[in-house]
Amino acid sequence: MVRTLLTSGPLRFRRTSLIPAVLAATLPAAVLFAACSGNDARKQPAEAWVSDVCNLAAAYGKVADTQGERLNDIDPKKDPKGTKETLLSAFSAIEDARAEFSKGLEKAGEPDLKSGHEVVGVFKSHDETSKKKLLDTRKAIEKLDTKSDSFATDLENIFDNIKETDFKAALQKVADKESDAQEIIDGIDADADCADVLFSGSDDLAEAPTPTPRTKTVTAAKPSPTPKARTTVKPNSSVNEKWVIGVCVATQSFTDDIEYLSDSLNFDTVNDPAELKQMMVDFLDDTASRSEQFKREIDRLPTPDVKDGRKIQAAMSDAAGQVVTLFKDSARDARKLDAGNTTKLMAGLDALGSNLNAASTDIEDAFSQIDQDYDTTELSRIANKVPECAGLFN
Repeated sequence: MVRTLLTSGPLRFRRTSLIPAVLAATLPAAVLFAACSGNDARKQPAEAWVSDVCNLAAAYGKVADTQGERLNDIDPKKDPKGTKETLLSAFSAIEDARAEFSKGLEKAGEPDLKSGHEVVGVFKSHDETSKKKLLDTRKAIEKLDTKSDSFATDLENIFDNIKETDFKAALQKVADKESDAQEIIDGIDADADCADVLFSGSDDLAEAPTPTPRTKTVTAAKPSPTPKARTTVKPNSSVNEKWVIGVCVATQSFTDDIEYLSDSLNFDTVNDPAELKQMMVDFLDDTASRSEQFKREIDRLPTPDVKDGRKIQAAMSDAAGQVVTLFKDSARDARKLDAGNTTKLMAGLDALGSNLNAASTDIEDAFSQIDQDYDTTELSRIANKVPECAGLFN
């Protein structure tokens, strides 16, 4: 259980709740982090880079295995106190191992590929996400009352509420755009032990058809046409059905457009710092504009006919507003970057990428809080049935 949580696929489970599915789709942080980071890391051949990363994964996996074995004998029902102490000790050891993995990843630099910087961006973003999940889970366990009759159930709920992450799929998205990134995926897959750690919990993509790399332009393109709903909302649909379908269509189309904008970036053809800065400003202006449209679509939805429906709608609107603020603030910060000094520009882009990643985490918390504060069971039940939400629950 613990090893699964602490490697790349934290507690593999199918999303069944609407709000976590929305927040997972709304903030493609890995894409944004990679897009807004500089590119001054040392480079090494792809094979050597994979070897370094797999060595790091092996060390991390060894700690995870050791801690996992400690949990074989715990019994939350018969020994709540011992269970809590063992879990907290295991999490502490794993967090230390994760920190060492992060340091090693930084020293490894990046693979000498056209996609190298984006690959590393995905790794770092996923690493930060995993560390946050570790921290949040440990804090939740610390709050458990070992004297409570519901200790075992409360503990199970903590693990059940951990959001799914498919790291291999994130890397595959890079390979979809730049085919040389497939060398990294194939290199990891070739080492079974390495893949067991890094791709643990990921969907098996081996049998998927090889995607055709898309050609990217130098500047950020305008968003693609907003996808239409997969079905037309029936006139006699309930208010809750209209609300759920509206949320899913708005979220999916927003995600598609942000990914389209990101796919349209091509840093490799840009040699002039001023051109690079303007590309990022245009990209963030476009994402800010698209996020405003996303919020308008959320605000137009009817109030769901459930307990605290008005509060749920208001909280969704507020969270969407935070997405708007994130991109507007980032665009403002991008305009302030010094394009006259390449070193400063790269440092500024790195800082911008880090800020985007950190802010994305805060917004995830805002979406997650909705599910924690209010009963969204009925809304999630509908979301699991209607085709408009299928893309968010895969």
